[in-house]
Amino acid sequence: MDRTIIPIRNMHCKSCELLIERALLRIPGIKSANVNFHRSEAVIHSHGTLDLERVRQAVEEAGYEVGESEKRLWLTRDSNEYGYLAIGGLLLLALYILASRSGLLQLSMASAAGTDIVSAILIGLTAGISTCMALVGGLVLGVSARHAEKHPEASVLQKFRPHIFFNVGRIGAFFILGGLLGTLGGFLSPSAGVLGILTMLVAAVMLLLGMQLTEIFPRLNSYKLTLPSALSRALGISQHHTKEYSHRSAMTLGALTFFLPCGFTQLMQMNAIASGGFLPGGIIMAAFAIGTAPGLLGIGGLTSIVHGLGAKIFFKTAGLLVVAFAIFNLTNGYRMTGWEPFWEMQGNRVPTQTTSTVEEGVQIVRMLQTARGYEPNAFVVKRGVPVRWIVNATDPNSCAASINFPAFSLSKYLSPGENIIEFTPLQTGTLRFSCSMGMYPGSFTVID
Repeated sequence: MDRTIIPIRNMHCKSCELLIERALLRIPGIKSANVNFHRSEAVIHSHGTLDLERVRQAVEEAGYEVGESEKRLWLTRDSNEYGYLAIGGLLLLALYILASRSGLLQLSMASAAGTDIVSAILIGLTAGISTCMALVGGLVLGVSARHAEKHPEASVLQKFRPHIFFNVGRIGAFFILGGLLGTLGGFLSPSAGVLGILTMLVAAVMLLLGMQLTEIFPRLNSYKLTLPSALSRALGISQHHTKEYSHRSAMTLGALTFFLPCGFTQLMQMNAIASGGFLPGGIIMAAFAIGTAPGLLGIGGLTSIVHGLGAKIFFKTAGLLVVAFAIFNLTNGYRMTGWEPFWEMQGNRVPTQTTSTVEEGVQIVRMLQTARGYEPNAFVVKRGVPVRWIVNATDPNSCAASINFPAFSLSKYLSPGENIIEFTPLQTGTLRFSCSMGMYPGSFTVID
C-alpha cells in the first residue's frame, strides 16, 4: 500500500478535516485518508498509483486547495486593515457614549422584580441588553461574526439560522434544568471559584475570536478551539452547508449557557429553586430565556445581513467589542476566584480609614449595597476577632445583591434590609469578596 502526503490550503478547523476526508475516500483506490488542519496536509494510503488529479478535484470540490500554505505574519502589514480598525474603534466609542447617556449601562433588575412569567420575561429583556450581553452576547457575537466572515457566500437565512437554534437550545435547556432546580434544589450550583474559572475560560475564547475578527493578527487564524473529530461526527458538524455549523451544535452551545455566571440568570435560578416543583421552576427559567432572546438574536443577527465594505468595518467593530467583553469578563472571573489581582500585587495595603467598631468582643462592619455596588467596599479587621458584617441591601434585584466570599466558601443572596454575615479571620492578609459576576469587588484587610 502506497503512502502519499498532500499539502492542502485554507483549512481552519476539525470539520474541514472531516469534509476533505469524506471527499477523498470516495476516490477509487484510496483506503484511508488522515487529514490534519494543524499541519495543513492529508496523509493518504492507497492501492496502486494515486490519481493526483482526482485528488486535486476532490479537494477543490470540498472547498479547499492543494498546495503549501503561506506563512502568516503575527502582525499584518496591510495599512487598510488599521484604517478599518480605527473606524471600528470610533463607531464603538460612539455606541458606548450613546448607551451610557441613555442609561442602558445602568440597568438593573429592580424594574422587573418578581417570579411570575411576565416578570421573568421582563428580567430577561433587561438581561439581554445588559449583563447577559457582556457574557453570553459576547460569546454569540464572537462565534457568529467569525462564522459569517468565513462564509460570505451563505444566504442571510443560512447565516441567521444558527442564532435561532442557539436560542431554541437555550430556552429548552433552561426549562429542563430550571425544572431540575425546582425539584432537587441547588445541586447545580457550583462554587464561586469554579464559576470564576469558567468565566475566564469563556473570556479566553472570546478574546481569541475577537482578535481574529480584527484581522490584525493573521497568525492567530491558525489557532482554533474545536471539538474532537469523533464528537464532531456525532454532532453532525459536517452534514450542513456551512463547514463549521450544525443545528445540534448550535443548540448545545445555547444549552450550556445555563451554567455561565450571569447575575440575572442566578437570580432566576434562585427563584426556580424556591418554586418547589419541576413545572414552575422550568417555566420561570424558560420565560427568562425567552426574554433574553431578542437581545441575543439582535446582536447575532447583525452578522447575517452585512456585506461588502460595510461587512469589513462591521467585523472590525465586532472584534473590538468582543475583545472588550473578554477583558471585562476576565477581570470579573479573576475577582470571583478570590485571588489577589496581579495589577494590585503591591503588598497588603491598609485602607486609610478603619470602618469597623468593636462591640462586646465582636467587630462590627456596616456596608450599603446599591445597584452600583458596595459602599464602602474596603475594611480593616483584626485577626482572631469575630466579625459581624451587616449589609443593608437597598436594591436586592441587582447583581450586587448576590455576594461571593471565596475565603469562607460563602455565597449569599441579600434580602431587602439588613443582612448579617459572621466570620472569624484567622490569618493576616487580604480577603476579597465580590458580586456573583465579579463586577463589584470589595475586600477585608486582616491585621494583628
